[in-house]
Amino acid sequence: MVLVKDKRDNILNPLSAVSGIIERRHTLPILSNVLIERTAQALSFLATDIEIQISARGAP
Repeated sequence: MVLVKDKRDNILNPLSAVSGIIERRHTLPILSNVLIERTAQALSFLATDIEIQISARGAP
């Protein structure tokens, strides 16, 4: 596990954008999560409900 320390808006804005397609009570629990990846350039957020996939990037 990697701890990420950044300004609140750099994490909250892209996280809010991708979390809109996530249903709280899904038949497949894995679809109720957001993938967060950290690279040297930025944070990326990915969510899917099998039919739709959305991704967003946070500021570097």
